[in-house]
Amino acid sequence: MSINVPITFQRSYPGVNTQLVDFGTDDGVFLTASLTMPEDKSNQKKLAIINSHGTNSTFLHGVPAFLPPLLAKSGYVSLSFNDRGAGAHYPFSTLEDFRKDMEAALQFMSGHGFNEFLLTGHSLGVVKVSYYQGVTKDPRTKGLALYGPSGSDMPKRAKMEFMGPSAYSKFEQRCKQLIKQHKDEKLMIMPWSEGRELVTTPKNWLSFRGSRSKAKPVRWLREIDLPIMLVYSEKEIVPRSEIDAIRKAAKRLTYFEVPSTKPQEGHFYVGEEQHVADLTAKWLVDNELDQ
Repeated sequence: MSINVPITFQRSYPGVNTQLVDFGTDDGVFLTASLTMPEDKSNQKKLAIINSHGTNSTFLHGVPAFLPPLLAKSGYVSLSFNDRGAGAHYPFSTLEDFRKDMEAALQFMSGHGFNEFLLTGHSLGVVKVSYYQGVTKDPRTKGLALYGPSGSDMPKRAKMEFMGPSAYSKFEQRCKQLIKQHKDEKLMIMPWSEGRELVTTPKNWLSFRGSRSKAKPVRWLREIDLPIMLVYSEKEIVPRSEIDAIRKAAKRLTYFEVPSTKPQEGHFYVGEEQHVADLTAKWLVDNELDQ
């Protein structure tokens, strides 16, 4: 099963340098990333930006692709990285493993002299970065930027919107049975948004959507006392009720809504890339994160 993910803003920018890099996690997984920085170092900021992608996506798509070069013009260095669930590897990933991946990304940037960070997430990336910061309370994180969240509570959305309570319960029991049989990476299919289907595995589904899953941004955002920005499109594949729940949960939230005419394009901000970057740059200034 495939998802149509627009590839946006793959072009060169004057005055911006982008490098392909890699780094390893503590458990021996190597991750690839794009490191983007301004060529003129005179206005380079102390704060670096770490960008996390969404489901079945990579740093070549959406926000992790277009935001770094546009913010580099304002002096920001950004790392957009493929976590171990990037692209076709998503079904074999877990939320808990993402913590290891984010820790490795932060360590990589610390090795380049950065000790203050903005964590951004697009779609499922919102779930991942809110989980990371909520669990670790990492003091190096100075703010969160959330773009097109895939949900406020992933288990609840799977149960009530995608599957229904009965099918959800049966699917969960099947996943647990397969785990006991040491078939934690057996490919499975679950109903997904807009009538699509999502490829998953027992360990992936239980981690992101099972009844004991921690993939609940509303839980973590209640505990995170940092500046947070949330960007949503007028037309989106994610219901507005999910965004309203996040707006209610987050303590220090600034909300932005951008124009869109088609839900899929709206989710990836197609045609609104510069607008989204400008909103982000201004929010950073307003929250005194532009030092």
